[in-house]
Amino acid sequence: MRHIIIDVVSPERILIVEDDRAAEIILRLPLEREGFLVDFVEEGYAGIEKLQAYEYSAVILDLIIHRGLNGFGVLNFIEMEQPKLLNRVFLMTGMSEQTVMNTAPQLLSRLFRKPFSYRALVAAVVAAVRPAVSQPNPAERSLLVVDDDSMAAELVAMFGRRLGMEVAIAENGRRAIEKIAGKTFDTIVLDLLMPGIDGFGVLEYLKRCRPELLSHTIISSGLPEKYRERVAQYNVCGVLPKPVDHRVLQEMIGHCISPPDRVQSGDRRANSL
Repeated sequence: MRHIIIDVVSPERILIVEDDRAAEIILRLPLEREGFLVDFVEEGYAGIEKLQAYEYSAVILDLIIHRGLNGFGVLNFIEMEQPKLLNRVFLMTGMSEQTVMNTAPQLLSRLFRKPFSYRALVAAVVAAVRPAVSQPNPAERSLLVVDDDSMAAELVAMFGRRLGMEVAIAENGRRAIEKIAGKTFDTIVLDLLMPGIDGFGVLEYLKRCRPELLSHTIISSGLPEKYRERVAQYNVCGVLPKPVDHRVLQEMIGHCISPPDRVQSGDRRANSL
């Protein structure tokens, strides 16, 4: 008798930890339509029990839970016991961006502040759990321009494209962090003075979560004297005052991309600060 072996694929599970049952009503159906199994618990201890019992593809977490263990306790458990899951934790909370930046900066790119679009959250979960396979051109360099002045950002972007670079633009610090969380850029040109999360917030995020990108970052800003010492502590690639001198920018981009040149440019960097 011939035996037939059936390969059963384990379903993808999503855990929602939230003391507001309306979140379950809003999120369960669209997540199930995407083929996920959804578990919902109302406090942190129950969330940890679920995490110990099942393998989850993603966790949707409110940090502010008013009874039992709060979301910070669950987050601490994930960091200590299941660190590989951390990049698939999504915050669904009323906390401000700045508070999340101070307490859990690695999750800022996956913050959905209440009230939020459930469609956007579900789409972000799907993208994280089932990332699209792309074949980027490895020879193409990438540039991220971060500036709330759209004209200034587009001028830098246009110059980057002329250098043959793939260019992305972020209009504020929050959008920059979202882009940085999903991709490694060869160069970042960063304005400092922006509303909301400013350029210093982006630098602090890089310092905590992506320190290797600091040496690829160029500050492009009308920098008041009082900020120069503060910028120096981040050891960025260079500082370029506005209006941008494109010849100097091209030279700085070359130093950022080519590690051997950075040693030779150390004096120049120090002088620019």
